Amino acid sequence: MSNQTFDRPPQPISIGTKDLAAPLSTAASIARSVILISGWPLVVLLALALSSLAFFSAPNFIGLFHDDGIYAVVAKSLSEGNGYRIISLPGEPYQTKYPFLYSQLLSWAWSLNPQFPDNVSLLNFVTVFFYFASLLLAYVLYVQNTMGGKADALLYVFLVGAHAPIFSITSYTLSDIPFMAAALFCLTLSNPTNGFSIPTRSIVLLATGAGSAFLLRSAGAALILAGLIYLLLARRRKQFYLYLLIIGCLIVPWVLWQVMYGSGVIENSLLAYYYSYESPAFFLAGSDPGLAVQIIWANLLYSARTLDSLMFFRVLPELRAMIYPLILWGFWSILRRQTWFFNGFILFYMLLILSWPWHPARYLMPLLPIVLLSLFGGVQDATCIIRPYAMKAWSA
Repeated sequence: MSNQTFDRPPQPISIGTKDLAAPLSTAASIARSVILISGWPLVVLLALALSSLAFFSAPNFIGLFHDDGIYAVVAKSLSEGNGYRIISLPGEPYQTKYPFLYSQLLSWAWSLNPQFPDNVSLLNFVTVFFYFASLLLAYVLYVQNTMGGKADALLYVFLVGAHAPIFSITSYTLSDIPFMAAALFCLTLSNPTNGFSIPTRSIVLLATGAGSAFLLRSAGAALILAGLIYLLLARRRKQFYLYLLIIGCLIVPWVLWQVMYGSGVIENSLLAYYYSYESPAFFLAGSDPGLAVQIIWANLLYSARTLDSLMFFRVLPELRAMIYPLILWGFWSILRRQTWFFNGFILFYMLLILSWPWHPARYLMPLLPIVLLSLFGGVQDATCIIRPYAMKAWSA
């Protein structure tokens, strides 16, 4: 027998940071699970209270926005079996601008009570239902991404639900709230704590959520693209093809509908607005780069001002110097822990907002839960750093 085995010097035992972090991550997961389960009754009650307040305080009229009237008119057409048409326009043209899913949901509510305007509250109930779901999903998102306690989680849900833009728009037949619910569903599902990169079931749910978001609003393309990029980078070929197949089954019929009925040239600019969107800035980069730059720059300014308004800095401008660093700190901390799906959605969605040739205020609303989440995360991280020094100074 050779003595080489015994003559070899002992090898040092290496312990990586992952080995040291494993018990901590397990403990963190257990803590999150405890908070998630124990907080559900209070969160459901809070969400029910806010949803009831939104429903019963709704003005019960349609037409304040352009698209709320279109959704309602098309829902009426669908419920009466006349197809996806704008029956309020001459010739009752096919609707090819807004995806059909939200109008389809409204049409079911319309069928329950076809008497207008008596059924407006029933139509609003559809939006309120998604508002309720958004609050529950916001709670899950908070628990997944922070180490805050149950009281902090309830405060976060309240701030999301009671925030003026979100709460007020719940009173109208608009797809903003349903889209936010679909986006939050995908973001919570893709969280690393769910083992997102492993089970096929998660891919099926994610593809269904992203495809449904696209059928609620075209901005759902950001979710679809984020999923494709994530699966490509993860080198999960089977899941990629499955994701692509489900997405295709969901959105291809709508895309074909747009091609079939929305390809004609409409000379009347007023009617053209009902048929399709204006060209985004990225599509204008080749033909009119100056206009494209102008659109993007203007949207950057509008987005900054909108964020100022959302955080009420117009009222208390002195808070900017303290709050914005905390938001950026918390946002960076969240991005470091998240998957490429989460980060990719934020990137692609912001690119969409900046490229659209209209004011981005309403379209920033689905990102508001992430902004508030970043603020909470920044405050918690700063507290963890400051607390030891404060305790030392107090004990001295």
